[in-house]
Amino acid sequence: MTTSTNGSWKTWVITALYMLVISLGAYAFTSVSNYITRVDDQALARDTVTVTQQNNNRERLSRLEAQFESIQKDLEGIKQIQREILQEVKRQ
Repeated sequence: MTTSTNGSWKTWVITALYMLVISLGAYAFTSVSNYITRVDDQALARDTVTVTQQNNNRERLSRLEAQFESIQKDLEGIKQIQREILQEVKRQ
């Protein structure tokens, strides 16, 4: 082999190694980027579910509070009827 052939061969090997390193770096960057995107998407989905659950819980709480107020009014009405009945019984 001549010196120029050895030089070409070394250049080719070095170029191939650089290309391999660059390819592996690009693959690693893409893999990490995809992983981060997937993790972010999963976190966003969890947050969306959490917000939806919180909204549903607020709506349910509002309905329960309205039912509670209605029951309190009914109870006050029942107590008033009881008082009226007791007064009527005392008169007799």
